[in-house]
Amino acid sequence: GGSQIVQVYFGSVSAQTIVNYSQTTVFAVAPSGVGQSVNVTLISDSGSVVIASAMWTFTANGQVVSISPQSGQTGTRVTITGTTLLGGGSSIASVKLGGQAITVTSGNDTVIYGVVAGVSTSGVPHNVDITADSGAVLLGAGLWQFTPVVVAGAVSPTSGQFGTRVNITGTNLLAGGASAVRVLLAGVPASTIVSSSASLISVIAGTNNVSSTGQITIVIDTGATYTLALSFTHISPGAIAVVTPGFGQFGTY
Repeated sequence: GGSQIVQVYFGSVSAQTIVNYSQTTVFAVAPSGVGQSVNVTLISDSGSVVIASAMWTFTANGQVVSISPQSGQTGTRVTITGTTLLGGGSSIASVKLGGQAITVTSGNDTVIYGVVAGVSTSGVPHNVDITADSGAVLLGAGLWQFTPVVVAGAVSPTSGQFGTRVNITGTNLLAGGASAVRVLLAGVPASTIVSSSASLISVIAGTNNVSSTGQITIVIDTGATYTLALSFTHISPGAIAVVTPGFGQFGTY
């Protein structure tokens, strides 16, 4: 007989929020509770009470246990483990690291896989926030850190062709990973990665049939991918036109 719903209880615990209501439907956000079946109680502004016996069951509270790796940048592949990560729902709606959404590739009650899609302040702990399609929210406090931003130094030489050894210098080049797994010089994959560290990545230029100029893109073993504001020019491959004479012995020229 009232005009609005003023209280919703799950057992003896009040709902976090009453989202919307009508004569036939009430939307509310469930509070925390232990794993048991409880009554759902609705109270209107007229004081009328409606009780549904044992209509709600609190699922076990979920827990975020770990994230691996514990730091990274855009493109880093992460694995989040825990318990009841779906919060009674059927899928993961969103995951955020320090407020930055990641791209979720798959997830279930115990593990979530995703790729970091944005960055925030580096060097400080950030929370892992998980929201299920049911609206359930889990928090892993201070489990993640963004690595310092990659800073480009120089590329030497700035041009070359197949077989040229190219050194790329900078700061934080491994973006929290252990090694570089792919380097593109003006869009052309390097044929060999000779060595990689946080300050120097050395590669051998790959094959390119035409002259081209472009930036340098580096992929790290964590999946982190970035493009440096450095330019490299592939020189058109050389070609031997003729050898004269076409025969001879020691000393012939």
